[in-house]
Amino acid sequence: MNARADFAEREERRLGRLLAAAIHAECTHAAGHGKGNVRDMEAIAAAFLNRAALETRKGTSGVSFETLCQERIALVERPLDRQTEDPLFVACHRIARRALAGVLPDPTQGATHFHTQETFPGWAHGRTPAAAFGNHLYYREET
Repeated sequence: MNARADFAEREERRLGRLLAAAIHAECTHAAGHGKGNVRDMEAIAAAFLNRAALETRKGTSGVSFETLCQERIALVERPLDRQTEDPLFVACHRIARRALAGVLPDPTQGATHFHTQETFPGWAHGRTPAAAFGNHLYYREET
């Protein structure tokens, strides 16, 4: 394997674990209702990728995919380290790899933001969710 391919593979694994940790943090943070809901975990992954793509289209350099994931992990106060034996993390990691490979359909209809049903952040006021899975509501970017 050449150095470029080796680097790309390591980067893909790192981003896969980062997205898996963000999905895991979010779905374990959701008060029991969404924990282990595969469709919800797929929607979380899609929303992260949609948001990163939106930021790229806007031409902003302020919010990267990596930053979005790290902020979500910090927001729900979950450490980045995950036990690979944890069945929920294994499922999150499988979903993350599929999402990053582009083979996971987007169940959110292009949503870029989400929140749990127990919370109602200010940015969601007056907006209609595009989708709901598990314990989360998903919103598309307003144009």
